[in-house]
Amino acid sequence: ERVDELLAVDVAPTAVERARVRLADAPHVRLEVRDVGDDWPAGTFDLVVMSEIGYYLDDAAFDRVLAALPGSLGATGTLVACHWRHPEGDFRRAGDEVHARLAAVPGLHTLMRHEEDDFLLEVLSADPRSVATRTGLR
Repeated sequence: ERVDELLAVDVAPTAVERARVRLADAPHVRLEVRDVGDDWPAGTFDLVVMSEIGYYLDDAAFDRVLAALPGSLGATGTLVACHWRHPEGDFRRAGDEVHARLAAVPGLHTLMRHEEDDFLLEVLSADPRSVATRTGLR
């Protein structure tokens, strides 16, 4: 096991129930049905993964998520964001806009950006230093 505790959330009860079945033998994993745009989890996290969600949130909900991120990451937490770059009928914004807005959050620094025709993948943190520098490896 790589983590002591893991909180996984999804707005879809079916997705959470499927995960609960698959992770029945993982007592360190907590699964919740939660709309993060209206109910961001309390606490500070070492890692927040935002994948395929930023374009579904309405403007107010997305603004709330962006405002919550710095406090949730604290001084050393990491955000990994990955979003599709092609338009879909139910997207409220493009994946590129999601990532532009994430990169503009005060106090977050882009540590890594991988860009392909189909998706964007970024790692952001309040700490602008590389992991090797943070942990004394270099």
